[in-house]
Amino acid sequence: MNLSTSFNEPTSEKVTEKVLSKDSGSGFLEKMSLYVILATIFLAPLVFIPSPYAPFDVVKTVLLSIGIFVSCILYSISAIKHRTISLPRGMLAYSAYGLLISLFISTLLSSSISKSFIGQGYEIGTASFMFLMFVASFLIARLIKNKAERAFSIYTAIFTAFIVLALFQIVRMLGGANFMTFGILSSVASSLIGKWNDFGIFSALIGLLSFFALKFLTLRKGL
Repeated sequence: MNLSTSFNEPTSEKVTEKVLSKDSGSGFLEKMSLYVILATIFLAPLVFIPSPYAPFDVVKTVLLSIGIFVSCILYSISAIKHRTISLPRGMLAYSAYGLLISLFISTLLSSSISKSFIGQGYEIGTASFMFLMFVASFLIARLIKNKAERAFSIYTAIFTAFIVLALFQIVRMLGGANFMTFGILSSVASSLIGKWNDFGIFSALIGLLSFFALKFLTLRKGL
């Protein structure tokens, strides 16, 4: 009896070590996937190329595509290691599924399927871009997993980008239309995120996210 115990203990320890190493590897990939998403969220409103031949829409769409693709690959490898892949549930998730299905049906019924699905390759109103945003929302929903610290990191990335964007816009408005143009910002209303209307929409999004943060997140009094 003692001999069997002595032989079984090392075996169980080896199995435990393999499981732990597997979980730690998958956890590392999930963290890397989250970091890529955070970097993409932070850089998307701010990144630009100071050239009139590189429109904001193209640069930002390429960045979003690369960031979401890399994050998706890392998360997929982690999910395969865990052998658990599940889709988000709930009314909000079902609404997103319905929107995606209706979008693809309308694309298939359009007169030009290729233009409706891909367009010129960078438009935000195409089916491919909407699918990209669906993948991003899926990744964020799976990576957060109701953990307050990860949700707070998402908010931090978005709010930090907005603060940098707002400060830059204030400085340009005080300095005038010819200040910090980078050769592409033609007027005071020009912004790193795009047009003045785009900046207004992004500001409204920040206001909405601020409401949800105050409503649902546990924050310090200073925040």
